[in-house]
Amino acid sequence: MKNMKMMMISLFAVAFVFMGCQALPQADATEKTTENTAQQQSNVTDKANAPAYELVQAPYPADVDQALEQIRKQGGYKVVPAADQTYVAIGLGQRNKGGFKPVINRVETANGVTTVYVSEQKPADGAMTIQVISYPTAVISLPKTSTTIKVVFA
Repeated sequence: MKNMKMMMISLFAVAFVFMGCQALPQADATEKTTENTAQQQSNVTDKANAPAYELVQAPYPADVDQALEQIRKQGGYKVVPAADQTYVAIGLGQRNKGGFKPVINRVETANGVTTVYVSEQKPADGAMTIQVISYPTAVISLPKTSTTIKVVFA
């Protein structure tokens, strides 16, 4: 009887391990990321009046960190001028789970105004995401400019 119990427990343990060890299709996620990046770049380079911009990764300058802290919970954007470039800190505000991300669709300059178009990437329906409060942000840098900068959330 004891051997039978141990054998059943072992069988359930092995089944549990195998059910939890499924491989996820990583190639699809990589291809989508590459597609999105290429699409973002084509949106910017197709326009003659599009200023060059760069997505900036942390660590950020202290002024940019302060701007992010100001917009972190409620969302929005802050323009942070620096010596040789202008930073734009963009926040989506509080989200109740992970998987959200601001996506820069394009940047245009017209009539003395530089406009940054941003959309929100959401987790796919039914996707497993981390269940924590998150504050998705992005920071871009533009060449030093004196034009007015505005961000349009689509």
